[in-house]
Amino acid sequence: MTITCNKTNFKKGKTQMYICICHAITEKDIQQAVGKGASSIARLSELTMLGTQCGYCTKHAHEVLNQCANKPA
Repeated sequence: MTITCNKTNFKKGKTQMYICICHAITEKDIQQAVGKGASSIARLSELTMLGTQCGYCTKHAHEVLNQCANKPA
């Protein structure tokens, strides 16, 4: 799966992929957290509550985090 982490992916009207259903965390939320310095699932959890309910999302969130962290904003 390829994830685009630039601002054009988040234009008005585009549907966001939900990564954490329990807390309604989207790819955009992860991108914003990376912009605030998140570089781990633990830090994402602190900033967004991602993975704190059932934890099922953490594997995919890690993939998104890695791809966003390696791309310029």
